[in-house]
Amino acid sequence: MLNVYLDPSVNICYASFYIKGLQDVFGRKQVTFNNRYFSDLHFSEPVIAFIVQGANKSTKFIIDYADAANWQEAALSWSDYYLKINIDPNAKAIPNKIISIGPGFGIRFLNGYQTIFWAIRNYMKAHHRIKNARQFFSHYKAQWNRPCIRDYDPYATEENYIFFTGSIWKREIRTNQFRANFIRVCKKMKALKFEGGFAPRKNNDVPGWEELTLPARIPMQTYMQKMARSCVAFNTPAVQDCHGWKLGEFFCFGKVILSTPFTRKFPRDPIGQEHYISTTGEEDDIEKKLQELIANKPLREKLRQQARKYFEEVLAPEVIAEKIKALHQA
Repeated sequence: MLNVYLDPSVNICYASFYIKGLQDVFGRKQVTFNNRYFSDLHFSEPVIAFIVQGANKSTKFIIDYADAANWQEAALSWSDYYLKINIDPNAKAIPNKIISIGPGFGIRFLNGYQTIFWAIRNYMKAHHRIKNARQFFSHYKAQWNRPCIRDYDPYATEENYIFFTGSIWKREIRTNQFRANFIRVCKKMKALKFEGGFAPRKNNDVPGWEELTLPARIPMQTYMQKMARSCVAFNTPAVQDCHGWKLGEFFCFGKVILSTPFTRKFPRDPIGQEHYISTTGEEDDIEKKLQELIANKPLREKLRQQARKYFEEVLAPEVIAEKIKALHQA
């Protein structure tokens, strides 16, 4: 029997996707939080540390969910395997122990009682390593407010209906521009029923996008309902050119994905015209691709099915956990 011991100081919201996979593959009772193995660790937040232990072997794992393409040297040195979401495919001298796992996203995997219980218990276990207690507990609240993974099961979409919302970033000017181009195109295409726009920033501290910005942020439940109905989803690399959560969500939803070029590595590259449709991100190209998609229902249906299949074969939590199990047993 294999046991998995998790660092209790983890950001539970970002770790939730992977913990769910570990529980499904190794068993819920075999996946526990245990500070004994991590009491001397002081890694910065964007990593999840855990150990897979069997009768004769113990393997140290790191999952790095940081937006940046670089890695933490201390965490890399500690680990036997370093699983990372955002790897620059053009980077030189990537250590062999670094393995691509593709985009995930936060999910609710604890019920209300479990959320409160594990927040308090894990804080008590690792409080000497937790620099910001308020932030630590906020991650548990955020996990509780996320959808369950089953909420992303593919739904029947609505013909000619597109929903999109996304953040405005201070430094990612190209991301903002591509998203603005998509919103403008959708607004002007008479064949479309479009809802959405930029999510407003609290202090409106990135001016210039006011005419494309919604009056208020959309609640998660409403976002999920509208996204489920949308016949097309738009993706573009986000902070520091990372795979954003939305990309993982779109594959899980089985969406027709219109995407600007990917800038980070995948465990297995999605194929254009099969798993997604590529666009330059310029308005004329976005409009051309949307017109083709709206007019071609068989293509949309193929893309929907292949996107979900790609998630199930490459990105799903249990797929990542099976990979972890195989690495331990190698």
